[in-house]
This record gives sequence, structure tokens and C-alpha cells, in this order.
Amino acid sequence: MDELNMLTPVPRAAAFFFPALCVWCLGMDSMAAVVPSKDGTTTQQMVESIRREAKNLISIVQIFRQANPHSSLILPSESVLCSLEMALRSFPTTGTPQDLERVCRQFLHKELQLIPDHAKKAGVEGQLKELMILDSALLQVRFEDVLQFFETAFLPTFRSRFPRLSIYSTKSQQLGVVRELIVPGDEIWLLHGLEFPVVLRPKNRGVYSFCGGTYIQGNLKELSTWGVSVAEEIGVRRIVIE
Repeated sequence: MDELNMLTPVPRAAAFFFPALCVWCLGMDSMAAVVPSKDGTTTQQMVESIRREAKNLISIVQIFRQANPHSSLILPSESVLCSLEMALRSFPTTGTPQDLERVCRQFLHKELQLIPDHAKKAGVEGQLKELMILDSALLQVRFEDVLQFFETAFLPTFRSRFPRLSIYSTKSQQLGVVRELIVPGDEIWLLHGLEFPVVLRPKNRGVYSFCGGTYIQGNLKELSTWGVSVAEEIGVRRIVIE
């Protein structure tokens, strides 16, 4: 996104923060739960909800990694997710929302700690330093710098664009985040005049409802390979948004 230090295009190293965003989304309910729930949801119910979603994400990551081993560096760590799921399995019945928030944050930090090594393996350590406005002569990117950048630049950028984040996956094995909940059959579109992809829900006879903006991994030029309806390469398709 251009908003990350106004770098256009944003360095590829920005993709390494996406797995941490997924882990953050898993624990979002627990982090909000520090304020007593208005709908009467108990801490144990929140624990089970996060556990269930963690198991779902583990399955998605396993399928994606098997289909495309090169995607491992930009997918959430399977070991981190499994450890989180196990920690929640043994979460004490007397645990408080604050305890749950601490557990989720612990594993968010574990995911963030992987970023410098992933960037180094991918040969984009210099891009990571540029993105985080660090001295290029710095020998090693510190976890403290990664955490600060995630909390003060990366996460606020996403939250300003997508106030209510949900994780989704496509049949063609792309992970994305979207503002509202979406359902199977929804489509990702590039619309003329908008600077980010959007989700549209087909109604009938070329009519669609608008489901909000989205972020999805990958190059926008490859959108037509994601198994969704987009403007034809040879022209523009006219549609009606309800």
C-alpha cells in the first residue's frame, strides 16, 4: 500500500508482515475482550472460537504450502499456529480476558520474530530496512524494530482501510483480508477509479452488490488467474452495482 511510508510500489518485504496480520486477526476478539463483552460472551467461548479459527487456518496453510512450497515465507507459521492452538487447549477455566489477550499477543510476537529471517532468506533484507526506515548499514534487524513498525505503521494502515477485518482464502490459494464477512461465490474485482480491489456479490443479470474493499496477496496483474471475475484483458466489462 502506498500509505506505508509513501513508497510506490511498496517493497516486496511488506508481504512478510501479512502472516502476523493473520495471527492478529485470530486474536482480535480476545484483544477487544479486555473490555467486558456486551453480548455476554464468556472468556471460554472466546477461547474456543479462536481455537476453532486457528485450526481452520492451519488447514489452509498446509494446503497452500503443499501446492506451492515457495509460498511458505509469506504464510503464517504452521508451528506458531499449532502452538497457539495447544496453548488455548490448556487455557485455564479461571483465565481472564486479560490472560487470553496475553496468550494471543505472545504468539503474535513469535510470528513477528520470523520476519527478519524470512526477508534474509528471500534476499530482500535491504527492502525490509527501507520499508522500516532503518539504516541500511545496520547489521541485523531487531525484533523491537519489527514490532514497532507493525504496531505504528503496518497495522494502523490496514485498520484505517478495513475497520472490521476478516480473513478469507480463494480456491486458487490466495489469502486476503476484507472489511465484512464474505461468502462462497463472492468475486474479487478491479473497478475503474478505485485504487484497491473490491468484493462484489453476484445477484442476477449482471447486477452485483458491493461488499467492501479487500487486500489480497499477489500481483494485481495476476488477478485474472485467481479464479474470479475481473475485467477482460481485451476490454472493460460493464456491470451494475446494486
